[in-house]
Amino acid sequence: MKFIFTLTLLLTSYLVISQQANDCIDAIVVCGNTNISSNATGFGTQELDGTNACLHYEENSLWLSLTIGTAGNLAFNIIPNSTDLVVDYDFYVFGPNNDCGNLDDPIRCNTTNPLKASLSYNETGLRDSETNFSGGPAELGNGYVSSIPAKVGEHYYILIDRPVGTGGFTLEWTGTAGFLPSPNVIQPDNIEICSSTTNTILNLTKNETTITTSPTANIEYYTSYNDAFDGINAIVDPTQFTYTDAVNQIYVRATNPNGCFEITDFAIHATSFDSPPNLSYEVCDEGFDGQGNFSINDIRQDAKNEISNDFAYTVSLHPDESTAMSNSNEITGSIFSSTSTIIYVRVSSTTNSNCYITYPISLTVTPSTPINIENVKIQESFSSYSVEIEIRKDGVYEYSLDGLNYQNEPRFDNVEAGFYTVFVRDINTCGSSKKDISIIGFPKFFTPNGDGANDVWQINGPNTNFENLAIHIYDRYGKLIKQINSNSVGWDGTMDGQPLPSSDYWFRITLTDEKQFKGHFSLKR
Repeated sequence: MKFIFTLTLLLTSYLVISQQANDCIDAIVVCGNTNISSNATGFGTQELDGTNACLHYEENSLWLSLTIGTAGNLAFNIIPNSTDLVVDYDFYVFGPNNDCGNLDDPIRCNTTNPLKASLSYNETGLRDSETNFSGGPAELGNGYVSSIPAKVGEHYYILIDRPVGTGGFTLEWTGTAGFLPSPNVIQPDNIEICSSTTNTILNLTKNETTITTSPTANIEYYTSYNDAFDGINAIVDPTQFTYTDAVNQIYVRATNPNGCFEITDFAIHATSFDSPPNLSYEVCDEGFDGQGNFSINDIRQDAKNEISNDFAYTVSLHPDESTAMSNSNEITGSIFSSTSTIIYVRVSSTTNSNCYITYPISLTVTPSTPINIENVKIQESFSSYSVEIEIRKDGVYEYSLDGLNYQNEPRFDNVEAGFYTVFVRDINTCGSSKKDISIIGFPKFFTPNGDGANDVWQINGPNTNFENLAIHIYDRYGKLIKQINSNSVGWDGTMDGQPLPSSDYWFRITLTDEKQFKGHFSLKR
């Protein structure tokens, strides 16, 4: 944030003055022809004796000090915030080159009361069209007096006073005279620190070269705006500043040799971390191999939920503490398969990735208790099959044919022929079991007549569902007629190139577990 009290504002054309300079010696230094917005409240030492040209005393006063940098006419408008004619602002101009301890009579002044003078406005000031050097008191004058031809190097004091009414004012510089320049100030970057603990030593000047391009400006650092404005209680050694939680804003005052100054500020951002949570996860050894599948998405989200303002931090998971500290080998993907282990979370500041904490998360794989699969019923239904798993022991179970997608019902419909592993797990415990099954589909008849339909016989299902199994085909008397493989085209109803008659034939398939599957079918001509 930039506070400009003596130069042109970058974002607004008004200089907002909050300090009350009620005495000449405390006058606000005006630089850069900045318009002024302020209020006049009370007075300090009475510096008007009532014998001046405008015949009045201080009531609610504000003193300004300015030095001419560019020759021209000194002119201004004082515009009360309220248009109520009861609100009456006066002014007095002293100079050139007067001393606060020995002020001459004002060279310009106006104490016209707009209400008593029957004016339609309550503005006042200096302008080129006027010839009088003073106006007022009371009903005399129109509120304006002659501008001042000012020369380079001349110094003036302006006393603004409000004898009647309430409220602030705006002063607009309307003449051609220019004031001394102020330093060109740019707001520095904030300082980021990785700990909010007290007694951290900081170098506040680390960004000093970016604050101003004015080589002769004197730069001082303060812990409060008021001290910076008054130029008191500057930080003695800003390169060895002891940071405490109570100080989060530093104010920088850049002052030119001419006395014009500008105030900017920057923040000290201390990254603090919440206390590490105690997170742990347990899954079942469903594959009976000591491995468990942990949801990385869930773990990462839980770690984020433990952060009070997670937008300011990034969260990553790592297989051990060393990789968490080096921010390497991050665990990605949605599933992490592992035996019981400990992984680590790294919580890093989004503004400073080197500012981080790590903490462990326990992953436990609990051995599964076998569930007795009593029977697996396989039934044919048109071109597909149904599989139903039977378990006699009471419990709440989930069922799967691939170990990934589970359902609550023990029956699976529209299952293609092939080899499967049936999985069963108890959702309340780590009880689980699995069993390999084979679904062998085959046509009940075929018609090898060369019409392109049902001309060969072969077991059903995609070849990828079966290994290259041997299929032996027999006649009704048990004589071996043909041997084919499960990935072949099939049997065309011939033996040694000669067509066999219509009849029933039997087949036997030896599976990979040495179990055999038998069935029969018809050849029709």
